[in-house]
Amino acid sequence: MLYVIIALAVAAIVYFFKTAKKTRLDIKQEDLYQKFKSITDALNATAFENKGHVIKLNNHSYNLYKEGANQLLNFAIEGNNLTITWRFKHLKRETKHERTFHNISQDAAEQEKLALTLIGEMNVIIERLQTSVERPQTVLVNN
Repeated sequence: MLYVIIALAVAAIVYFFKTAKKTRLDIKQEDLYQKFKSITDALNATAFENKGHVIKLNNHSYNLYKEGANQLLNFAIEGNNLTITWRFKHLKRETKHERTFHNISQDAAEQEKLALTLIGEMNVIIERLQTSVERPQTVLVNN
């Protein structure tokens, strides 16, 4: 029984390292933006009216932003997971939404569906932020 557990643990470790190595090779061979172009372009259209710029931070992440805009999107890959962090400022208050997509496909239609999901989630978050900032604050006065 102990040998089976050890064998499974070794197999899991070998699988993890092979997957990590494959991901590193994939990223080196193909620009990260090109790999996630469809989801990036869909988010650019919504957040920046297609006027956003991609800035590569390193081999594993890049930002999508527009100069003077009140939002920024960060794309980071770790293993087979793509994490998108969307920051939005409204009247000096900032909110952040982070979503990790597992085993993301390079299919354009699939990436666009993921972008629509993220856009829907962020619309709700932005609406809540705007409502909370614009709602008059009640002041309690002690006599």
